[in-house]
Parts: sequence; structure tokens; C-alpha cells
Amino acid sequence: MGRWGMALMAGIVGAFALAGLAGADTAPGADTPAAAKPVADPMEAAYANTVKISGKDGDVYVYFNRDGTFTSTGPGGDKFGTWKIVGDKVCTHTKDGGESCGVVQPNRKVGDKWTQDIDGETLQVEIIPGR
Repeated sequence: MGRWGMALMAGIVGAFALAGLAGADTAPGADTPAAAKPVADPMEAAYANTVKISGKDGDVYVYFNRDGTFTSTGPGGDKFGTWKIVGDKVCTHTKDGGESCGVVQPNRKVGDKWTQDIDGETLQVEIIPGR
């Protein structure tokens, strides 16, 4: 996956509509939540789609699963592991011990393309439909 693979995976996991992670709203002047609003699953766009990461080492394809697991494939081989949201970060952990967290990026969706700098390399990231 290259030296940037795990760090980028953690950084881009949050690229899916993560607004609303804070939970329920608080009524003006109240110390308790006004109403418990259901928070949409922030990873919903990822489950049936693919996150493609392109850099000088080649392309990496990441597949996130509803059960908190992911797989990826790329020039560095296949990786398997888990992901979870911790506060405003998304953290990944691979079966071989690799671990990384990245800040959530709100409002990304299928079809979005952007760049992200990891360890001095600018990478192209996109969310493509399907697996």
C-alpha cells in the first residue's frame, strides 16, 4: 500500500457525510438535549462503493463494510482490518498491526474527487460507485 496508504485511509474514511456526529441538539438555555435525533450512519455512502487512492506508488482501492471492517487492494498487496469513529477522527487498524487516525472530512459523496497531502506526497482520492 506504500508508506502513505494507512494514513490516507484513515484520513479519507471521514470523507463521507459525517455532519451530525455530535449528536442531539440542545434547546436554548437548557442543559439537556432538546430531542434525541437519530444520527444518520456517516459511512453509508462507503458501504456499497469504493474509495480509490492514486499516488506515485499506484492505485489503492478501499472497501468499507457496515460491520466495522475494511479490505483494500493495491501495489502493496491486500490489507484487512477494522475501522471506527473516535470523536472527530476515523481510525483504521490492520491485521498486521498498522494503525492510523485522520480527521473527519464532512459532506463527501459518490463522485467526489479531491487531493490530500500525506507525508509530502499529494494523492488523488475519489469515491467511485460500486465495488
